[in-house]
Amino acid sequence: MLYFALFSSAYAQEKMTSSTKFSIPITPRITNFDKRDYKGENQNWDITVGNDGKVFFANTLGLLTYDGEDWNLFSTPDILHTIYYRNDTIYAGGNQFMGYFLTHNLKSGFHLIHNIEESIWKIFPIGRQMVFQAFSRFYLASPNGMLGYERLPGNITFSYPIDGKIYYQLVYGDLYSMDADGLKQKVEIPALHQFQVKSILKLQDGGLLLGTLRNGLYEWKNGQLNPINNSLNDALKAGKINKIAALPNGLFAFGTMKAGLIIATLDGQIKYHLNSTNGLPNNRIHSIEFRDGHLWLGLDDGISVINLDSPATYINDFLEQLGAVYDICQQGDDYYIATNQGVYHGRDIFKSGVPVFELMPKADGQAWKLTELDGQIWCGHNEGTFLISDGKFEQISDVPGGFDFVRSKNQPNIIYQSAYYGIAVYKKQAGKWKYWTTIDQQLKERTRNIVEQPDGSLIVSTFNDHLLQVFPAADYKSAERVVSLKQQFDLPNLSNIRVFKVGQETVVTGKHKAFSIQQDGIEPLDAPLADAHYISKPIKGKMMISRNNQLHLYDLKQQEELPLSNNFSELANHLIYKYEHINTLSDSVFAVAMSSGVAFWNMKMKDHYHQPKNVSFTKVVAENKRNGAQKIIATSGTALPDKYNTIRFTFTAFEYGEQTHYMYQLKGFNKSWQDNGLKNDCEFQNLPYGSYTFLVKEKNADTATAYDFTIHAPWYLRPVAYLLYIALLIGLFLIGYKYHKGRLLVQRKNMLIAERRMINKTRTAHQEKLKALKERQLQEEIKAKNNELSKLLIQDSKKKEIIANLQHQLTELRDNKKPLKIRDIEKLDNIIHESFDEKKDWLVFESAFSETHEHFFKRLQAKHPNLTTEDLKLCAYLKVNLTTKELAPIFNITPKSVELKRYRLRKKLSLEKGQSLKDYIVNL
Repeated sequence: MLYFALFSSAYAQEKMTSSTKFSIPITPRITNFDKRDYKGENQNWDITVGNDGKVFFANTLGLLTYDGEDWNLFSTPDILHTIYYRNDTIYAGGNQFMGYFLTHNLKSGFHLIHNIEESIWKIFPIGRQMVFQAFSRFYLASPNGMLGYERLPGNITFSYPIDGKIYYQLVYGDLYSMDADGLKQKVEIPALHQFQVKSILKLQDGGLLLGTLRNGLYEWKNGQLNPINNSLNDALKAGKINKIAALPNGLFAFGTMKAGLIIATLDGQIKYHLNSTNGLPNNRIHSIEFRDGHLWLGLDDGISVINLDSPATYINDFLEQLGAVYDICQQGDDYYIATNQGVYHGRDIFKSGVPVFELMPKADGQAWKLTELDGQIWCGHNEGTFLISDGKFEQISDVPGGFDFVRSKNQPNIIYQSAYYGIAVYKKQAGKWKYWTTIDQQLKERTRNIVEQPDGSLIVSTFNDHLLQVFPAADYKSAERVVSLKQQFDLPNLSNIRVFKVGQETVVTGKHKAFSIQQDGIEPLDAPLADAHYISKPIKGKMMISRNNQLHLYDLKQQEELPLSNNFSELANHLIYKYEHINTLSDSVFAVAMSSGVAFWNMKMKDHYHQPKNVSFTKVVAENKRNGAQKIIATSGTALPDKYNTIRFTFTAFEYGEQTHYMYQLKGFNKSWQDNGLKNDCEFQNLPYGSYTFLVKEKNADTATAYDFTIHAPWYLRPVAYLLYIALLIGLFLIGYKYHKGRLLVQRKNMLIAERRMINKTRTAHQEKLKALKERQLQEEIKAKNNELSKLLIQDSKKKEIIANLQHQLTELRDNKKPLKIRDIEKLDNIIHESFDEKKDWLVFESAFSETHEHFFKRLQAKHPNLTTEDLKLCAYLKVNLTTKELAPIFNITPKSVELKRYRLRKKLSLEKGQSLKDYIVNL
């Protein structure tokens, strides 16, 4: 299958038929935007770019603008189909309308030229006129505002301006050309009657390139129409051409109806094939625009921008066919990728837009490391250690792991390998490498990195966070001694240890610490290596380092960082934790192994370092914070009223598809440059009056963009105000003199007032004492009345006891039938019952109680409306401090029954455990 990336169904079929062989396209940097980003509709029909770099899109809802930082949408009367930028004007046409926007005042909205009965699908200039193309006619707008039209002999799809002429094809008919004066000429190409032409471009040799919907590419030259027959054309026929754009270096961008975007030369060399399986949101391309290395795509669902000048390219393994990538190695035109699924082989992956990868025989399983030594590629694998040579994958030992391979400089016939257990040693004998032994003294664990020292010893890190120096014996079959460097250098907390060769130094990195090993100890590293976590091998003195979850380019000679694009720098987050690896391919490419693919950074590209761009101001606003009024500052050098002293700057570097890091300085306010991060705006509030210069630039840029402004002094700090201040001083002096004369009178008056206040204060204190004394007397009276009431109750209780006893005695006399008259006994008994009237006793007590505790029952019933009369009696008796023993005869029950009544009352009052019933009643 030639073009595996064309259709997702092809991927599925390939995956079912052969899981060990598949294609993954190489892609450049792609940035996608959807309706949530730009707040428009899905479909984007046309694209144009302004002179300042701002990009405009014909979205279904209207005109979209994007400056690399902010999106804005300006509505049109109906669906907007096409736009064209010229000078300060964006001409716009759509469903039954044609008009324009003014770029210097987009907020003024859409300006209608004319309502029409059909839709405009293309706009372009011919001479001084602007052509608005519908399907059946051309509308011609002149600079003086005149509008004419040219009726066509039939319906067309699109027209194409070339060398001052308009080319168009009648639907499945003849091809015509028309000049600026309206003179038409038929181009005799009878074969075109079979095709629908979707694009016409002029070639460098003077011929025309015709792209057809279903029949691919044709070249018209010297009166001859010739098909371009190659694999590219086969792919375009299947994908259906919709748009074509010429790119530098003989490349063309082909936008298709259902196969995404293909970037290729006309001889069939495909550089990129991008679709929904490897980076694009969908496969239908409506519009293409190329400017300043960026290829913009208007899609059926969203917008994409591709940075063709970026030194970064990618193998995006969205379908997880490779698996997690641990290493990649190159040998000539052959590339090998070690993953958690095995070792894959591919050829010429940078020359083919859709390279094929194949799992090597017997190479399936976890592969860790690929290192080219002595003309062969050594592979560390879970199943052992293997050599790759002449396309063969052959096992050399059963030693599993192989996280690092180092060829000894002191003994070139020795290779050391870190492994699951100790350090494996290989020896070259009779021209072949053979497993020799494993050094395992004090190394009974997984070793990680190995760096050979000038004395032949090895600095070794392990996955258990040990840092060792191993001194191999003369026969390399054992270690003379093993030294723990963590103990020697007192580094108990050093973790996640890695060891690297940086120039002539051995560098150790760990969590929050990095140092080099010297003969007499260790030396901490300076920034930026001080907090580096991973350091790659160098390419011409430059290395990739990972620190603070960012990738950086480090110049070993200059000992400084070189800028990388922000998006590439963030790939550090996609490295495999504890197995981070960046290899070098040939002499120019860094290959970053990621959890779902590989990223490449080409050092040979002319812009391989991110070149900062000039920053432009998109909006400068001064605001009066007192009333919220705003002024838009149109030009630098503006002077502002003093109340408009809150200034907000919005700016952009027109970095498309990249995140921009900004720095700023407000001269007259800031003494040094400030880091604004990824924010593209900056606000200064309540600035004092004076002259200022606002400077902004991209981080690492040498030059900055300046904006000058002045804030006037307030009226009270102007010269006229100072004259007023002098007059006020004279007036104040006269007032002060008069005040001084009356000062003694005021002082005397104040003394009298003070004396009067003292007397009043003394009187008030005396009255407070009298009041307090009276309150104490009242409290004592209440206490006395409570005591009297208690005594009354007790006395009454005793009377009741006597009466009850008399009643008991009389009852006995009656029962014993003593010589007394029964009538007399009954009369005495009646007298006793009449005296023993509990209701009357309670009413007497209640009357006396209410006089002493006036609102007690009201408060109690308000808080606890469910209390009965018996409950209220008990509460009253408790209020006057009667004990259980005293309450028993009052209620004519036993003390135990009194305790039961108290318990039931606690329940009704909802008292918590431990809360005193008596205290609660007394304090109510």
